[in-house]
Amino acid sequence: MPLHKQYFKLENGKEIKFSVTYHKGTGYRISSHPVERTKGDGCSIESFEAYSGFNDTLLVCNRQGAARLREAIAILQTRMQNYHNWYKEKYGWNIENIKETN
Repeated sequence: MPLHKQYFKLENGKEIKFSVTYHKGTGYRISSHPVERTKGDGCSIESFEAYSGFNDTLLVCNRQGAARLREAIAILQTRMQNYHNWYKEKYGWNIENIKETN
């Protein structure tokens, strides 16, 4: 289950989702992929293509904690430009047009 999520809306209607999770023995990791979100009868559905995103380790640690989560989120923010560049190179999406959404 994600501990932190961020979405960035693209001009093509898709969004890029960044999810921070904790894995014992590995630490805090980021999972990111393009998604399409639709809202139905009291639920929200996300769809994505397999192998369309990436995973990365943000912070290696053996124990989970609020301070470490804040540190992992701060690391995510410092790497965000690199992640946006990855999507620009892979899909040709212009990062200047990406806006953060909820």
